[in-house]
Amino acid sequence: ELLEQLTARLLGFHDKPIVLADVDGFWQPLLGLSEHLYAQRFARPESRHAYAVVQDVSGILAALDEVPARLPGKWL
Repeated sequence: ELLEQLTARLLGFHDKPIVLADVDGFWQPLLGLSEHLYAQRFARPESRHAYAVVQDVSGILAALDEVPARLPGKWL
């Protein structure tokens, strides 16, 4: 579901912020894959603006203010 919502955000179907709480490195495998996709030019590096990553639950509220409501550029 996370990837579905991320895709929907990138396509402009919603502008809700997406914040990943990377507690104990839970999201590191997915984030590593994302970095690989950016490096291989399979995904746009600008996609990083669609989500925020925090290290613990206490950082979620602060991150909600930092994720831009509208993403820059065209995605299609």
